[in-house]
Amino acid sequence: MMTTSPAEPCIVRDELDVRALAYALTNPQRGRVFVLISTPSNEHNQPHFNAAHIAAAVAEFADVYVIPAGALSFQFTDLVPDNLRVYGGAARVYPAPPLPMHAGRLVLAYDQEEGERRLPGLIQAAIEARDGVTRTHYSYSTQTASARTEAHHATESTVATTELEALRQSNETLRSRLEQMRREHAGEIRSEIQTSNDLRAKLAARGNGKTARKNVTPTEPPAAEVPWDAFLDPGEAVRFALYAAWVNRVPAQDKAEFPLPAFGIGHDFAESLRSHDPAVQQKALRCAVDVLTGRLGTRGIHPLRTGRGGNDLPVMRDDGAVCMRAYVEKNTASARRLHFWKLPDGSLELSRVNVHDDVTP
Repeated sequence: MMTTSPAEPCIVRDELDVRALAYALTNPQRGRVFVLISTPSNEHNQPHFNAAHIAAAVAEFADVYVIPAGALSFQFTDLVPDNLRVYGGAARVYPAPPLPMHAGRLVLAYDQEEGERRLPGLIQAAIEARDGVTRTHYSYSTQTASARTEAHHATESTVATTELEALRQSNETLRSRLEQMRREHAGEIRSEIQTSNDLRAKLAARGNGKTARKNVTPTEPPAAEVPWDAFLDPGEAVRFALYAAWVNRVPAQDKAEFPLPAFGIGHDFAESLRSHDPAVQQKALRCAVDVLTGRLGTRGIHPLRTGRGGNDLPVMRDDGAVCMRAYVEKNTASARRLHFWKLPDGSLELSRVNVHDDVTP
């Protein structure tokens, strides 16, 4: 999850971070300049620009984000218009509204040495975005109008070519990695299939031809009910029950990979949870564990929007938190939903457990 202080860059770490960044970026009420730095598609996956240096230089008026190449970069590309995308080691500056976001500058660097040379220009671009000065290229020479026009067109052509080349290289890298994984794990997959077939045959023979699927399928231990009467503070009862749900839901071998992180509980969460019957409470707790640990599965995470249209803005608080929704139930009448806030620092705050049609944040 993204964590930051005013003078540090935000690192995009997961799908929720990507969505939060895209929604914050396109929020017409955003009051700060954004600087987004991509990493190149290579084995190092380190940015060409010194993100910490930039964040410290523009901390008073801009937020700096770093998005790694690969799946997260592709997800961001799918969420924003073409003229807002950035990848392949480039950096892009996004002015704050009402200036159009595409008026910001795209700065290219092919390695860290070039990134150091272009670092002052990138910082200057952020300052210009703050002051309402927009440029479409990054030349500072005093040229004639005709020469500047020619340089502008040449730069646009270079940017487009570079972006296409970066995408091609990224696709080639991904194709190579997939092929390597297929070769490396082909034997393991065949072995697992054979082992599974042998076990199924043994169980069928032992059960007189009937499979004993119920005897070999691991099941989650039944979770305890929320001990509402054991705590004076209902929020503490929720925390206890969530910890117990995490203990039951996450296998021992996976607990190090999916720890239960620090999280917030909104003032309405406990009461909204308690308003449902115990069976729904347990479903909601399991959903909350999946959301908090990142074991999202089929929870259908999506933002709660200000209207019913797919392009309506997400619901946001004054502190920049974005309200998100997750499936507690599916394919049932009045299916419940978990509402939670994704805070700017990447942490989560549980808000409410509502029926599907209740869009209270």
